[in-house]
Parts: sequence; structure tokens; C-alpha cells
Amino acid sequence: MGAWDLRQFWGSLTGITQRILAILFCLSINLELLLLHKVDHDNYPVLCDTIENVAGQFGHNGSFLPKLSTIYLQKVRKPDGTAEGELVLPSVFLELGNINQVQIWRISGSNANNFGNDLLWLARIRELKLFCSFCANDIYGICESAIQLESLTLVMTDPRFLIYYGPTPLPGEDINYAISLCANTLKFLEFRITGKRWFQDQIGSLGVLECLPRLKQLETLRTEIPLIYRSDDIHLSPVELVGKLPPNIASLELIEWPTYPPGLDHFKSATRHLCDSIFIALANNDVQLPNLRQIHFLCSAYNPCFDTEQLGEERRIFDDCESPISFTWAIDLLQTQAWILGHLAFTLHRS
Repeated sequence: MGAWDLRQFWGSLTGITQRILAILFCLSINLELLLLHKVDHDNYPVLCDTIENVAGQFGHNGSFLPKLSTIYLQKVRKPDGTAEGELVLPSVFLELGNINQVQIWRISGSNANNFGNDLLWLARIRELKLFCSFCANDIYGICESAIQLESLTLVMTDPRFLIYYGPTPLPGEDINYAISLCANTLKFLEFRITGKRWFQDQIGSLGVLECLPRLKQLETLRTEIPLIYRSDDIHLSPVELVGKLPPNIASLELIEWPTYPPGLDHFKSATRHLCDSIFIALANNDVQLPNLRQIHFLCSAYNPCFDTEQLGEERRIFDDCESPISFTWAIDLLQTQAWILGHLAFTLHRS
């Protein structure tokens, strides 16, 4: 048994269901992935208690599912829209097996203390994916505790129209400082806020990932252009533009933000000029980034700054320089998904 989907249990977790669940855990010796799908706010504590009881009764040396390495938790929102402590993953979950990968997905909610105070479960996590609402305080606590973290995905999934201002980060505890705590271990970073400018204060005073040059172990970066470069960076030299990236990066995925009126034409033109400067700098620089071999450009699903012909011209920048870097592009599907989820959340918000 490679994976286990528990969605059939979420009608109600009765005492009998808990006992059946305990028996299934004990029989699933080869379980590798545990999917907790659409857990509601009432049954989640019951599930945690059940797992704690099972682990206590049947566990051997803290683990009775030795092949279990991945937990996927998908939470549904509370009826009142709040989320305090809602994404807490108790340490007892990790007592089920040798957990080193966790993915948590939640569509929307406030970003106040989503993850609670029990972060001991992060100590042995190597891969963490968060598709949910979060703030700098959350990410700082996570990165401070995840001492073995190699892969980090942070995707803000709140609909664009819902604005949640998290607490102002304390000095030295914004997202730049948080990610820097993982500089010695982090190899993969994905960070996306899909155009939510109001969130940039959580990143740092400039609203961009100033920490990137300090991530010397990072091999793959996937993020949005405005989270690396500000609009006035077009005046920087090629060396300065390249210097904003991790020095040992091999694969770079740059993503457009969705664009909306007013100022649509100006924004699109400014983005094209900035990208021209970035791509020319990267194509002609094999000293600062000696390992870079792949640039993948994700166009916005709404009012993209580049058409197909213009993207072909960008690729010729690398071809004409005989650069070892491969330049490819595609449409950003996450923006399409975010629009659908945002429309659904807006409907629910007004109902």
C-alpha cells in the first residue's frame, strides 16, 4: 500500500470509526503517504486524539509505520472565516512513521497564528509545502525550527480581493530573515503571492527577496519577478541585476504577476523593459552564476506582458550569445486556479 486517502471518514469520527481507523493504521505497514483530505474544524482534533492513542498503544520506538514519509493535509475553512491555530500539525503525527515531507493546503483565512506554537514536528522535515495563508511570524517560526529543511514552497492562496494584514514583523523576523535561517540547507525555494502587493511588507522593508544572494546551497528558484526586482532596478548594471540571485542556482523560474487596469499598458511596457535587461545580463554572465542552465518564464494568464513573438525574441537573446542557458516559457496555470478559487470564495463571502 503506497498511499492512503482518508476522505471517506469525514462524515463523522464516531468511536467505532476511531477503532476501525486504529486497526487500519496497524495493518498498513507499507503505507508511504497519508492524505488527510478536507478535514473540517470539528473532526480535526478528534483525528489528532485518535492518532495519539493509536501511536501510544501500538507504536514501537515511536514509529509503527516505518515507510510512511509524507503527510498531505487539506483543511476546509471555518464557518466564521477565522483560522487561528487551524493548521497546527501535532508532533504526534510524526510518531506514525519517518515523516520528512509535509504539504498543507488551505484556500483562505486570516494569517494570525495559523500554525500554533507546537513546531517540534518541523525538526526533521526536509520538504515543506504550504498552500495557504501565512505571515512573516509564521514563516520565521517554521524556518527557525526546520533545521534540516531542503525544499520550501510558500504559496499565498488567499483570493486577491481578500486583504489580511498580518502582524508587523519584528525587527530581524521578516520573511527575508526567516528564509536566511535555512541558508545552509535549502536547495529548492518556491515563493509566490500572485500579485498581492499588500503582502510585500511581510517580506521586508523593500518588499523583495533580498535574502537570495545568501542562499548559497540553493539550486532551484521559482518566484515572481516583482519579488526579486523592483521597477527602478532597470537602471542597475548587469552585474547588479545578476547579483540579486542565488550564486549557485541551476534552474530559475520567473513568473509574471497578473495585470489589471488602471495603468495596464504602462505596467506591461515597464515589465518588458525590465525583463530585457535581466535576460541580457543573464545571457552574458557565466561568472556570477556558473551553474545556471535553465530559465523558465511563466506568462500571466491575464493580460500577459509578452506575446509569443516577443518571447521568441527573448529566447534569441540567449541563442545569439551562444549561452548555455535554455530559455522556455508557458502560461501560469496557478493564476487560473487562483481566479477560480477566488471567485468561489467571493461567492461564499457574500452569501
